[in-house]
Amino acid sequence: MGPELKKTKAQEKDELIAITKQNVIEKQKKKLLASKKGIHDKTGNAANFSKSTTQGNFKLGEKVTPAFLGIELLKSGWMKAYIDFFYLTHETTPSVIVPSEQLKQEYDQGKREKRRLNCHSERTLLDLKDDLKNAEEEWRKKDVRRCFRTYLKVAVMFEELGDYETASYFHQRCLEVSVEFKYIEGQAYAFKGLGICEEKVLNFFEAMNNLETALEKAVEGMLENLAREFSRDLVRVYQTIAIQY
Repeated sequence: MGPELKKTKAQEKDELIAITKQNVIEKQKKKLLASKKGIHDKTGNAANFSKSTTQGNFKLGEKVTPAFLGIELLKSGWMKAYIDFFYLTHETTPSVIVPSEQLKQEYDQGKREKRRLNCHSERTLLDLKDDLKNAEEEWRKKDVRRCFRTYLKVAVMFEELGDYETASYFHQRCLEVSVEFKYIEGQAYAFKGLGICEEKVLNFFEAMNNLETALEKAVEGMLENLAREFSRDLVRVYQTIAIQY
């Protein structure tokens, strides 16, 4: 036999993803088994729970949990979607922005609690799982516009909840996809989204920089309507900076 061929970086990456996927699945299976045992102890109805779990015809109260939906994403091979879903359901989403000290002093804890409850409702969990899976599927198909719109939908959802840190993560996702596929309109909108999030957490200079970049992208792509829209946003931020500084 000849010398063993050296693995490529791509092969090493695929193996690492496969090992990580299997480890997570095994870990989550143990949690589900423990949960199953608990239900058996309380109701004596473990057989029915097992049947609904394996067949996928589940009752909302039994199976719509972050752990179960995460396993479903992994089993189906949606690694990017799983990572984002894990971040969201464990409240560990990496933020692109850092709220200003002024905002931290004024932060309303009630808003955070409202966001936490909304994001862990059964309906929201299912919607997030589907949206993230769809975004990854569209990315694989190189359908950049639909992928962009799906990530934007998630970003807007968190903006409406007042969670601009999480929203910024998905605006960054929009930007990454747009840059990868050279989608200039998406880049412009993504920079605007980042700018608005910075403005909402009172980082006005960072907001200005992102909005100026958004305007540059709009001009570069000859997107006149967007250029006018971003100009209005910039004027508002300029005025705020002039007043406060």
